[in-house]
Order: sequence, then structure tokens, then C-alpha cells
Amino acid sequence: MLIRYTDYFSASYQAARTKFRDAVNDAAGDFASYECPSGRGVEGEELAIDVGLVGNRHSPRQFVMISATHGLEGFAGAALQVAWLRNRIDPRLLGEIGIVLIHGLNPYGFSHGIRTTEDGVDLNRNFIDHTANAPDNELYRQIHPYLIADMADPAAWAQAQLALDHVRGTVGDDVLFDAIASGQYRHPDGIFYGGAARTWENRTLEEIVLLYAGRASKVAVIDWHTGIGAYGKPFFLAFADDESQEQMQAVKWWGQDNVVAARPHGRNRPRYKGLVFDGIRGFIPHAQVAGGVIEWGTRGPVAGEMAIRQDLWLRDYGHLLSSDAYAQMRADLLDSLNPVSYLWRNSVLSTGVEIMNATAQGLAAW
Repeated sequence: MLIRYTDYFSASYQAARTKFRDAVNDAAGDFASYECPSGRGVEGEELAIDVGLVGNRHSPRQFVMISATHGLEGFAGAALQVAWLRNRIDPRLLGEIGIVLIHGLNPYGFSHGIRTTEDGVDLNRNFIDHTANAPDNELYRQIHPYLIADMADPAAWAQAQLALDHVRGTVGDDVLFDAIASGQYRHPDGIFYGGAARTWENRTLEEIVLLYAGRASKVAVIDWHTGIGAYGKPFFLAFADDESQEQMQAVKWWGQDNVVAARPHGRNRPRYKGLVFDGIRGFIPHAQVAGGVIEWGTRGPVAGEMAIRQDLWLRDYGHLLSSDAYAQMRADLLDSLNPVSYLWRNSVLSTGVEIMNATAQGLAAW
């Protein structure tokens, strides 16, 4: 199925937000907005988490779909939300399930083209118990200096890469990947930093989930991301206990191999901490919550992992670059997480619509 991507993708947060609001309105849905209390957009615009509501608000089955948890990655998820609203939701389902579309969960990052929040927090590692001792990540502490090496200094960068390769050779690729990607809470200037307290986005998501899905007994979740997987293809990270009902539901929706055998970049899955999905389960502990993250593959593991480091390096040191060098690195970062190719966008939309329909139908039958 070929979809006219230009109707749904956007080139800016502000344009994406307008398309989303218009699509909710045209679908006769309800709309709510939660204004960000700090910061403005890159164009000086207001920032907000927007919520579109369609279907049966009182159903015990609610489908929560999120875009832009990682800011810059939000363009694909936002386009999918709009595409689905534009007359692609099976109308027979609307009486059976409620649909809660959360647009721009990290609006600052979405607008400014960064993965983190304004304070440098990786929102998808922020959903831990911040009243307890922060999880420890000793190996990350050791490799932290290499991960924030100066990208503008070829010698320093090469030395850092050699050091990481040495660690990889010592502990193994899976262990190193786990230390990097699972989340850390000691180094605000580092990658996958989960923060020292709940962010505004975290607290606002709780308010949204309790208000619009708080009475549900069965909840499906898709949190759209980009960067892992084959080019233009979905990669599934379902989160549930092995052989649980929630895992079995995700298998029905997304397939056994996608749910059970998924290996990010061919590695063992990291022991992720503080995920948005964890937060949702914690907000509504009485409900069965199935689903998780769906990534869209871009340029492979090297570019995807480089983008995470580029993102933070540009935030902290981009001002030291010439305007041309800064623009080049920004363009590379954008293409690593939101490719400009219409081939990629059409693949995302055509496959993504099928995934949303399968999830909605599966939830209705659960």
C-alpha cells in the first residue's frame, strides 16, 4: 500500500502539531493540550503535549500511542498518528475501544531537534522510583569519558574508539551494549541519562494516562521511535514477563519472532531501566498493559549509536564549531533518525498503518 507521505510527515514540530490538531478535529475527536511550563520552541512557538481522543472513551480497552518520547525521533510517530486519523481507523472498532493519541511527549526535544528534554534527560529512562537510590551502572562509569569524546578532534575520537573496542574485547559486545543502553543516573553530560527527578513530561504523562485510560482493564501501548532495525522496517521491543498474558497478546498482534526473539542490532536486549512503558504500567497497576516500543530502522547500528552521541555533543559543544561544520553535523544527525528519503517515509507509513490496525483489532478481541 502506497501512502502519500507528504500529507502526513512534517518538516518541523510546529507543522506536525498543526497537522495533528487538524486531523483530530476532522476525525471528530476530542482534543486536550498540556502546555510546557519552561522553554519555547526553536521558532519561538508554544510547546505542549497534545492529546487526541477518538473511539469509546468509556471502553475497558484503551489504545495509547505516543510520539516523540525522544524528541527528534518524533516525526515518524507523529506522521503515523495523523495517517491513522485520516480515515484509516476501522470505524467498526471505534465503538469497542478507546484511542489515546499522545503527540509530542517531549515537545522541547521535538522542536529543537534533540533526543533529550531541555535539561538533557533521556525521557525513556526517567520512569524509575526517584525516591530510592538510583540504579548503579559501574561499567558505564568506566566508559563514560570515551562516550563523550570530542567529536571535532580526530585524535581524541580515535583514542576513545580504541578504548571502547578494548572494553568490548574484554567484557563482550552484549555486556558493553547493556552498560551503554540500559540507562545511567550519575552523569548528566552522558548518554541515556535518566535524570535525578521526575520530569514535567513524566508527571504529565501520568495525568494523561490516569484521566483517559485510568479505568481501563486492558491497555495496548505503542511508543514510536527510530534508529534500530533495517532501513524503513519496524523493530519491535515488547515488554512483558515471559509467557505472560501480556506477552501472548503482543505475539498475536506483532508476531512471535518480533516479540520473543528480537535482538537490537543483533545483540541481547539491554536491561532497560525507567522506560515510558514502565511508567504507564506503574500508573495503572490494576490494568493489563501490553505492547512497548516500535522502532523504525534508519542507517544501521553504527549511525544509530553515533547519533545518540552526536546529539549530546552538539548540545554541549556545538557552539564551538563553525556554522558550516555545525550545519553538516546537524544534517547527519537528522538523517540518522529521520531520513529524508520518500522511500523510507512510504515504508514507515504503509507498514505502520498495518501495525496500528493489527494492534487495535487485537485489543478489541482481547
